[in-house]
Amino acid sequence: MLTSTPEYFFNHQLTIFQPEKGYRFSLDPVLLAGHVDIKGRETILDIGTGCGILMLMLLFKHPGITAIGVEIQQELADIAQKNLKINLFQSRGKIVCRDIKKTKLSDIKHRPDIIVANPPYKKRNTGRINPDPEKALARHEIAMTLEDLAYAVNRLLAPGGTSYIIYPAERTAELVFMMQSCCMSPVSLQFVYTGKDRCAKLVMFKGIKQTNAPLTILPPFYTDTLYRK
Repeated sequence: MLTSTPEYFFNHQLTIFQPEKGYRFSLDPVLLAGHVDIKGRETILDIGTGCGILMLMLLFKHPGITAIGVEIQQELADIAQKNLKINLFQSRGKIVCRDIKKTKLSDIKHRPDIIVANPPYKKRNTGRINPDPEKALARHEIAMTLEDLAYAVNRLLAPGGTSYIIYPAERTAELVFMMQSCCMSPVSLQFVYTGKDRCAKLVMFKGIKQTNAPLTILPPFYTDTLYRK
């Protein structure tokens, strides 16, 4: 696989390579990286890490944390590993090439304090399946369904740990129901809009394992503000 010229973040302090062709990251993981609340020295698990952009941003912004990225596709896992190396994060980051449904605690050493995910968002039998296998796996629930994700979070996350997921707003009810079914109490939802005259496009979910905390609906986030001068 050919990798593209690098993308730069944080005034060129973070360098991220991604595939020249195939799946390329969108704004979603960038938004979620800004949403995650880090206290200090947590261990983060990034499910479906792709080229590693989400965990790389968290590692850059929070020098005290460690992060593990799980990615089912070997070529993407190799790129994520390359990104860890060129940004000098090898001592705090690790990439595991494995199906999350088969990932064991021994693969990630111990239970993470936080799990983050930007999972496939289209049901398997809906819409056109992209002929590119990378894009198909990233966009459609072929290798991992929402139910698979919820069970993985429940199985791997430490008690009292926190999960952050970005997902289509139209599937919010399904997301909340599935996470609650797996002992993840939703504590906040933030809807993402492309403009003030438009319907919500995404939702950023925060849940805590084995708690009964109240749910807070956060103020809306408008992506068009990111591009205003």
